[in-house]
Amino acid sequence: MLGWLAMESPSYHELLRAQVDWNRTYAALAASPSSASTTALRRRLLRLSVQVFWHPFFPLFKSVS
Repeated sequence: MLGWLAMESPSYHELLRAQVDWNRTYAALAASPSSASTTALRRRLLRLSVQVFWHPFFPLFKSVS
């Protein structure tokens, strides 16, 4: 379970911000008309995906398997 101390770390807030940005970017990409140029949104989504996936906050928790 996530302790309140972990949620207060700057690392947690960076991760949360990246996840919120990812959701907003995904929504903007989904709402774009098919004729629109979505290159910038797709690149931003990819960058944010990498940022969230490799974020250093996750190694704080050990796998249960």
